[in-house]
Amino acid sequence: MDLLSADGAQRASLTAEAAAWVDASRLVTLETTPADPDGAAMAAWLVDVQTGSRLAIEGRFSGLLGGSHGAVALTRTPTQADSDAMAVIWRDGALDPAPFGGSPVAWSPDGSLLAFATAPRVPLGASAG
Repeated sequence: MDLLSADGAQRASLTAEAAAWVDASRLVTLETTPADPDGAAMAAWLVDVQTGSRLAIEGRFSGLLGGSHGAVALTRTPTQADSDAMAVIWRDGALDPAPFGGSPVAWSPDGSLLAFATAPRVPLGASAG
């Protein structure tokens, strides 16, 4: 992945499969690992594009969604214990300890709300089929 300036000049090159801006100089990136070349369980990194420094974000993820407001929603790689997709919010250098079910779809323009897709809910006593 290449980072380009507004005039099209290459500023940096990253080994990332996906990225989301945190602020004007930092990205969260997802990178495949030798143990998982198909990208189902990618490593996440906080990358400072000015200095090139990289900090690992704990866990394995299959997707991300950013909104340039300081937070990134990361979709965790499902485990056998998960019934559906689980996501967590990364902000201020840490992961929120409470994951939520579903897949991140869109941040509100001010970053105060996150829309996410969930499995359809069936009211108690109703038939699913």
